[in-house]
Amino acid sequence: MMTKILTEARYHTLLALASGAAGLSFKKRETEVLLRRGWVTAEWKPPYYQWVRITPDGLRALAEGVEHYGLPDLKPERTALVCADCGGEQRACAACGSRSYRYLAKPVEHAA
Repeated sequence: MMTKILTEARYHTLLALASGAAGLSFKKRETEVLLRRGWVTAEWKPPYYQWVRITPDGLRALAEGVEHYGLPDLKPERTALVCADCGGEQRACAACGSRSYRYLAKPVEHAA
């Protein structure tokens, strides 16, 4: 049972920060509740909070959120850079010599 209320929106915010990422330009209203609970640290630079980062307490709250809301679904596709001309999987293509590239959606492969 969660000791502090973790809404689904707050769960998704903490989930986005769990990789060690820092959030820039977080709104005051949404961030202050996370700060009060000790789930994030941030630097106030009006009119936004800068460098919002998850804390150990935030990771514990996120773990409880995972128990309550479940793990997020894996995205069915990932993006890869491919040669714009021949579809080779590199920016500067060795096969055709082209330097132009595009993004291609590829299905995620699951380990057995």
